[in-house]
Amino acid sequence: MTADLPTDASLLLPADADWLQWLDRPPLDATTALAGHVALVLVWRSASPHGTAALVEVAAVAAELAAEPVAALTLHVPFDDAERDPARLRRALAAAPLPLPSATVTKRSALRRLGVGALPTLLLVDATGRVVSRAVGVPRRARLREAVVALLDAARAAGRAALSSFAAHASPAAPRLLPSAIAAVGDELWVASVAGRRVLRCTADGRVTGVVGGAWGAQDGGAEQATFAAPSACCVHDGFLVVADAGTHTLRAIDRQRLEVTTWCGTGRVSGDAVGGAYGRDQGLSSPSGVASRDGGLYLSQAGTDQVWQVDPMTGAALAWFGAGAGEHVGPPLREPRGLAFVGDTLWLCEAGSGELTAIDLAHLRSDPGLIGLSRPVAVVAHGEQLLVAAAAQPAVLQFDPRGFVQKVLFDASHGLVEPVGLACTGDRLFVADAGADRLWTADLAAARPQLEALELVGLPPPIAAPGLAQLAAPLVLRADSDVTVAVPVAGLAEGAEVAVHVVDEAAPTLAAPRHAVATVVEGEVAVVVPAASPAAGAWRLCVEGGERRRFVVPVRLSVDGAMMARLRPAT
Repeated sequence: MTADLPTDASLLLPADADWLQWLDRPPLDATTALAGHVALVLVWRSASPHGTAALVEVAAVAAELAAEPVAALTLHVPFDDAERDPARLRRALAAAPLPLPSATVTKRSALRRLGVGALPTLLLVDATGRVVSRAVGVPRRARLREAVVALLDAARAAGRAALSSFAAHASPAAPRLLPSAIAAVGDELWVASVAGRRVLRCTADGRVTGVVGGAWGAQDGGAEQATFAAPSACCVHDGFLVVADAGTHTLRAIDRQRLEVTTWCGTGRVSGDAVGGAYGRDQGLSSPSGVASRDGGLYLSQAGTDQVWQVDPMTGAALAWFGAGAGEHVGPPLREPRGLAFVGDTLWLCEAGSGELTAIDLAHLRSDPGLIGLSRPVAVVAHGEQLLVAAAAQPAVLQFDPRGFVQKVLFDASHGLVEPVGLACTGDRLFVADAGADRLWTADLAAARPQLEALELVGLPPPIAAPGLAQLAAPLVLRADSDVTVAVPVAGLAEGAEVAVHVVDEAAPTLAAPRHAVATVVEGEVAVVVPAASPAAGAWRLCVEGGERRRFVVPVRLSVDGAMMARLRPAT
């Protein structure tokens, strides 16, 4: 570590930082929120596949150690106006197994004070608030966990570990569906949902007939046992729906009749392999983000290695096929390859990083530009001899005729599009998965003037929240410079049971001192007396330990005319 880089986390994350804009929560102050915690601070860019992969690895470690005093948070560095949109940041954060507190870095010059020169960068902070390491790139989960556990052991040995664990909470504005990919064959429609960690089988009119998954992970099995993380692309291959899951770096197959899931390729962890040659679960993948079926084989775009791979479903064999480092190909390197579609002997590829739709000649392994200047093209589908392209950041669905290189905007924001990320066609019927609008659209392309119409899903199950999350409480206005009483709901605990209650600051200090007390359950509540400080605004982390752990993030304002007693209620 360079000597002139800051090593004190309080200098990196002050609550009054004018270069940080916190998402859906009061500002975190490292001095209070991270006191006694081992902290993981990820500085990343949401539009980068490497940033998303790093987010998943960090959040996975935080989820495994959720009962420990371990805090994980992200500092997001946007590169354009689309990435500055808080709603887009929420959607990007949804790929992680656990929601992490996140702030946007509003001044790029602030990266110097963080000691960050490349993205993603992970800062590891010990329980004293000292930055002990900076690591560039995607961390390896096992090694990161070992480092965190070692710092936790040192904190406990020194008597510095916090008594209560950190509290991550889901955003009240989190999407319900967050569709990420879509495929259609005949009257059968398949929709991948990141918010639900599942894949839905539907009819063409939107009636849900099958639900596969429902929790974060990469477990195979029947519809109720299988799990998904961040399914990013899908295609129909014979009797299967093939799903590329960027969250767990796997290629999965769903039997379309039995709804049973099998992993065809991928170890479940991010891989740096740019060659391939292994089989099935032994072959690592890196952010698979597009998949297409042809002649019994699969073509898989990998955003993490900027390549297109070939996968044999029969054997699980996977090899790099096109892109830098793939065989003898010396053509221009790919930049974040995503959606794939075939028209004749040409494979059309969306390059989100360069804003291009690229044509790859299968016979000669030669690439030629098709469309340029697009704003994050992520999905493409063939409609006869024409192509439809989803430009997620424009936002628009474009129609492109490669025979005459003629293009036109078919639908855009004026039609209701917010962030189209998936396309499917069956006959003249177009289906659009719109992550930004949190819905599906459909249109009849045979009409003289096609209209985009909302497709409501009937029978959509609600998302299942990650376990162990804190509940965001409604703000409290309390009396400053007083001992105030806060009543906390604890439904399900026995009358008269004794529980431990911890109250600590998460933002600018509003406690005269942290509160650690034992309280008795009375009529479904426990009451704790909290020493409030001088007039200020901040947030408390409140944890009740007894039976099931209950955790709350509580925005607080202290004033001279505030209440002496209040009850916690959920935020609306």
